[in-house]
Amino acid sequence: MQATLGAVLLTAPAALAAQRQWQWEAGLSGVGMRVHSISGPTVQELSGAAFGGQGQLVFANWITLDLGYWQGGLTPSAGQAASRGVVERDAQLGARPPGWVSLRFGPHAWTYVSNAGTQRWFLMEGRARVQGEVFPEIQSYLELWRVFSASVNVPQPFQTGMGGEGGISLRIRDVPLIPERFPVRIRLAYGIERVRMEGGPSSTVRAEILDRLSLSIGIEQR
Repeated sequence: MQATLGAVLLTAPAALAAQRQWQWEAGLSGVGMRVHSISGPTVQELSGAAFGGQGQLVFANWITLDLGYWQGGLTPSAGQAASRGVVERDAQLGARPPGWVSLRFGPHAWTYVSNAGTQRWFLMEGRARVQGEVFPEIQSYLELWRVFSASVNVPQPFQTGMGGEGGISLRIRDVPLIPERFPVRIRLAYGIERVRMEGGPSSTVRAEILDRLSLSIGIEQR
């Protein structure tokens, strides 16, 4: 009996450590979006909102997988082109060494749907993020990224792309009906991304500028 109890006590820490190999967070978000579509001398300005969710899996405290999906609509300024439906999604694999820096790489896609047809932007991005604690339970972060390649169903070939996002988040531990080990996190962020396509057969330069203000709420397991 004593031997059995001893074996349980010895193996319990290892079992608990194995259970903590995976961490996660998931949330819902609303995004206010503004788009500038530039094609030669023509500039279309659209704005609207999208709603969806995002999540992150963390393995062994340093390998990360980020997933996100948002869907909504964009309305043009007066006298311009038709409204667009918009779908945005990403799936990125990364590394988060101990400390305040993390790196990610993977696809980020936009799809616009309108009476003129469907326009697809498929971007491969590399991202670097720094974050730190401002006050207890309050964190700020800054993320910068570069587009390494893009596949877009427009005549112009890809030239360059980059973006950035900054935000602040608050973690709340004492939430009714939610166990303390699953704290709630509220995040407010602003980001902007620009993708430029070089002149194609008609030497027309095309650019897409997308900026957003997002508010999200979710839970995490740490």
